[in-house]
Order: sequence, then C-alpha cells, then structure tokens
Amino acid sequence: MSKEYQRNVIVQSSVPSNTEPWLFDGFENLLSWSDAGSTNASAAVTRITTASFEGAGSMLIDTGGTVPLANDEILVTRYAVIGSSRYAEYSGVFAIVNANVKEEIQFHQIIGKNGQAWDFRFQISTITGLVKYYNSSEVYTTISGLTFSGADERWVYFRFVFDTVNGQYVSIQLNDKIIKLDSVQAFSQGTVNIGTVSLFIFLKTTEAVRKQLRIDNILLRGIDNV
Repeated sequence: MSKEYQRNVIVQSSVPSNTEPWLFDGFENLLSWSDAGSTNASAAVTRITTASFEGAGSMLIDTGGTVPLANDEILVTRYAVIGSSRYAEYSGVFAIVNANVKEEIQFHQIIGKNGQAWDFRFQISTITGLVKYYNSSEVYTTISGLTFSGADERWVYFRFVFDTVNGQYVSIQLNDKIIKLDSVQAFSQGTVNIGTVSLFIFLKTTEAVRKQLRIDNILLRGIDNV
C-alpha cells in the first residue's frame, strides 16, 4: 500500500475575523504560473522537487544562464478570481539562490474591485536592502523602518494586506517585522472587470550572472477587517 501524503497548512495572521479563501498554491502537483516576459533565451519558471519550504515542491524563477547579462529579467504571473471581502491578504515564502550576487525582486498585484484596477507593488533591492512601495503617482517610495537582508537559500516569510475597496496599502510584513502603511493610496490603472486579481513576481539581475528565486506556499484570501 502506498503512503498517503497529508499536508497541514499553517497560516500566520493576527486577523481574528472571518476569512474568504481565494487561492492557495503549494506547488505540490502542477505549475499554474507562466512567463509573462523575459530577456534571456533560457529564462524559465518551473516547478521543482529538489527544494521546498514544506511538502513536495516549490516554484523556481530563473533569469537564464545563456550568456547572462546585467539587467536580465523575468516576470511570472498567475490570475485568480476574488470575492467580496474588503481586504486582501497575500502571503507566502521566498528564498534567494546565490545571495552573494545581488538582484531586484518585485511583488506586483493588480486587483479589480468596484470597477477600479488598483496597482499594488513592493520592490526589494538586495543591493541596498531598501524595500519600497509603488504610490499613486507611479513612484517607488522607501518604506521607513524596513530593510531586507536575505541569506542564501533561507526562506523569507512575506505578508501584504491591501484595502481593495479604497485602493490603499494597509501593511507589509517580512519575517517578524510588520510595518503599517497608514492607508497609503495605490495607483489606479482605470476601469476593469470586478472580482479579479493578477499576481506578478519580477526578478532582475544587477550583474552578468544568472539569478534564481524560489517561491512556496502562496496564499491569497479575503479578510473582513484589519
């Protein structure tokens, strides 16, 4: 008799209210993310089974090893349908491969609610350690009190909370550090069909060296209050 694999998902949150699950991706069986644009011919997004935060697999984002150049980049994406909850909570873990070579990472979310497409983005630079958000004037703004220093292949927990009705940032968390963003306004891309979200993860090299990023335990859910 074959062994039955059972997985327990632990969701870290301080939210005591009702929740509305929209998406969970633990990369156990399938890869539902795709390459939405890359510059190196061998850039790829794949499901791997050689490393994971937990379970059998994770997602590997690879800028490509065919004559790697500085500023090689890859953008991967996944689409989901969301519910009626006012707030969106987006969390997961990531791990940098070869942390001695620096890169830029972006988590980019376009959330459609009440006819508006709200553009939420966080940018992480491993050169400076600065973490920035994308504001309503389409400018990346440094988040005071939050810096990033990732070690090679060490998993980093992230959690973002957005107000999808008013198009505002609520908070960002990296590992145990939580920063409130005091209802900072996001950029509006205009009108869109309601109840949708496009998730993007962007990886860009800063040197002529191949870069890889592992992703696991992606969770997107609606919450009633924060």
